[in-house]
Amino acid sequence: MKQKVGAALLAALMLTGVPTAAGAADPGVAPSTQTVLGRTVQLVYINLNDPNLEVKAVSAENKVGETEPLSALATRNGALAAINGGYFNAYSDGQPLTVVRTNGKFVHNGSFGAVFGINALNKPFFGRMYPTIEGSTGGSWSWPNNWTAWGINHYYDNASAISILTPDAKKRTLPASGKTVVVQNGVVSKIVSGDTAIPANGYLVHFGANVLSSANAFSVGEQASYKISYRSSAGKPMNVDAVGNMMGGGPLLVSGGAVVVDPAAEKFTDPKQTSRDSRSTRTFIGWRSDNRLVFATVPNVSVYELADVAKALNMTHAVGMDSGATAGLYANGSYLTTPGREVPNAVVVRKRDASSVNMSGYVDVFQDHYAYQAIANLKQKGVMGGEVVGTSRFFNPSKTMTRAELAAVLTQAFALPAGQHAFRDAKGAWYDSFAGAVVSAGYMAGYSATEFGGNDAVTEEQVIAILARILAKHGVPATQKDLWLQNPPSSWAEKDVHLAIKQGLLVDAFGDKAFLPKDQAQRAGVAVLLDLAMKKIGK
Repeated sequence: MKQKVGAALLAALMLTGVPTAAGAADPGVAPSTQTVLGRTVQLVYINLNDPNLEVKAVSAENKVGETEPLSALATRNGALAAINGGYFNAYSDGQPLTVVRTNGKFVHNGSFGAVFGINALNKPFFGRMYPTIEGSTGGSWSWPNNWTAWGINHYYDNASAISILTPDAKKRTLPASGKTVVVQNGVVSKIVSGDTAIPANGYLVHFGANVLSSANAFSVGEQASYKISYRSSAGKPMNVDAVGNMMGGGPLLVSGGAVVVDPAAEKFTDPKQTSRDSRSTRTFIGWRSDNRLVFATVPNVSVYELADVAKALNMTHAVGMDSGATAGLYANGSYLTTPGREVPNAVVVRKRDASSVNMSGYVDVFQDHYAYQAIANLKQKGVMGGEVVGTSRFFNPSKTMTRAELAAVLTQAFALPAGQHAFRDAKGAWYDSFAGAVVSAGYMAGYSATEFGGNDAVTEEQVIAILARILAKHGVPATQKDLWLQNPPSSWAEKDVHLAIKQGLLVDAFGDKAFLPKDQAQRAGVAVLLDLAMKKIGK
């Protein structure tokens, strides 16, 4: 049954081979039938400790908005096991309604329901999250150059909608009354009325008839970009950089071992989901404390009873997926529960492809991350090496950068010679030599003659001021037009910030958001600016 509603870690492995056909049993994937609270429950237990297994969110025919039989989708993906995904418009256009993220790319975003996610280290994620899509033009994330969108790869029957369509979407005709911006390779290539093709190397931004003026932020030849961010139900930002595969569903059934089912809190309104008396075959994805992922189908239950079943099965976390005729469970080449209709997406378990490679060099930087190329460039040059945990390397793109870390990357980026310092807090610390190098070079200063403050976060204006001074020392001209900034810097940094503007280092963006001078600087934003600064001086 379908529900319409109103308005924590490894980078995606780029699969270069085609998986073998599903069918052979695997000891890490164990089907089971159990009687729980009077229901015959079909389950598949997946051993997440097995590094040869991977879990992915996949779309029918590899297109958002298509449907196909669950068994065909599973076979095409070489799945050892598969379960149907989230809610969709089963009786109309087949479009999904919830989050779908595959290999680090949000191929569809949803505004309701809970989410199951997992990274390629097989660390699961369960939670409620809500999206915001923000865009920029001309390198600016501030008015009048910023814009917002309702969704990604969703066609709205609403003249006030603004939507982004990528090559992952099934192409449908756009209304002639709307306006469509074509972005290719990050640059606006044309702006047309009505429909046009989705470019293979970009995306469309479509504006409904009631919001045509919002397209005025775009000009042909200008840069354009967008980002999608998520917040919790409490409104707090959620860092999902490393959760490369996600499937939205809902409601959240169990969290921390406790039943938490609350459909209304997740914006469900259909009585099929909110009523305690509405029963059907329902599915859930859960996780046990022995690190087993569980796919399950349960007949003749309400969502509240489904949560009780998940609890009785000792789930630490569990979230419901689509139900009714869509409910399907597949393992080792055959159905355990046969769905009554085709599905738009699924969560599958498969053998990890031996030819899988991490293209970015980090387990939490996906190819569609706004700073991907800058981060990859800096890694190749040995400037930013991230953090090694076990056998995996993390970049932590959303993490705040410290003064010690900035000293280290500046030393490596500009090949600074060793220097001297008298900072008591740096003596013997891992950044001891880096503090001496940047201070002797005149790139950074301590809080005092004896205190460097290496563990403190750097702010955006501090990073910009330092890079502007470095470019000036290397003779980078400051000939570009100066700009008024919506968010002015501190008085001490004003001269250097405007120097950076005239050097072409800064428009009014720091990474993927508007420049907020006093905000703490994130590693990804620093990487983008540092990469640009190095290019400007030929490094």
